[in-house]
Amino acid sequence: MRVGQATRGAHALIFGGAVLAGCANVWGFEDLTTGDASAGGDASVTESGADQQTEGNVSQGSGSSGGSSSSASSSGSHGSSSSGSSGSSGSSSGGSSSGSSSGSSSGSSCGFLLCESFESKAIDTTTRWQAPSCTSMTSMGIGTVAHSGSYSLHVHMGQMSDSSLASCVLATKQSSIFSATPMYFRAWVYMTAYSGAGNNESIITAQSGGGAAGSMGFGSTGKFITQVANSGGYDYSHTAQTAPGLSLNTWTCIELEIDTDYATYPNGLLAAWDDTSGNADAQLAGTAELQPLVSSTFGLSFNGPSLATDLYVDDIAISNTYVACDQ
Repeated sequence: MRVGQATRGAHALIFGGAVLAGCANVWGFEDLTTGDASAGGDASVTESGADQQTEGNVSQGSGSSGGSSSSASSSGSHGSSSSGSSGSSGSSSGGSSSGSSSGSSSGSSCGFLLCESFESKAIDTTTRWQAPSCTSMTSMGIGTVAHSGSYSLHVHMGQMSDSSLASCVLATKQSSIFSATPMYFRAWVYMTAYSGAGNNESIITAQSGGGAAGSMGFGSTGKFITQVANSGGYDYSHTAQTAPGLSLNTWTCIELEIDTDYATYPNGLLAAWDDTSGNADAQLAGTAELQPLVSSTFGLSFNGPSLATDLYVDDIAISNTYVACDQ
């Protein structure tokens, strides 16, 4: 929220941008940073819509859905964003989702403000990312379940028996990439099980000054959600009630847009994409009365109790224009 706006609602939201316990300095191949590492055996997984299989260590925690997340009426979808035109943010380095679509570098070399496919087999904490921030019973490293190439970001969430915070996120390092609006955050995600947590779970979070944030993730029933909170807590949560939820054990393309051009959108704009159609999901659209953005995070954040699960994130792209899923 912008400074001076009152908090609406009484419930606090969990966002991936929280300052959490730090981790070690080296984030290499299958080097899980804190908590209990995933110890599952080799599992064969298949990318949706592709024939190629990728081998990797996947902890198969069983999960169940339950409860319902709060929802509010949508303020409409972003017309220009939902057009899904490819190539609007520079040249793509891959022709399909199974190729090396986002590269593994930041800046103009990949056509976007930042892009990452983790093919270096390490998390670059020198120029691109802050050190992973993970609470107890969670861990982060480089995994071999990949959307493109051979590697991805692997987030493991251990089983939680109480209601404490479970969070393991990777935050951007350079605030200079957030100097203009709108901002788009695209990622391919793969989840092995629903955690069963009774609250919303954030995957992509865009953080503004003063602790305000907007995020995209899924609710307790696996339905996609977007939510906004100011520095005081809850503002709203929108749920895609009629759209398919996050499918397990398959790769899904998701994207979050935050637009703080108040001359065009007096209340700001939040839009989200939860498939490869190129059309924003109108059920997830809302306002984003945030201060200018300063960082973004990718990972998982929620409150327990919860079951164990693993999230893989690949082909991250951050841009000032819409990023098609095959870019």
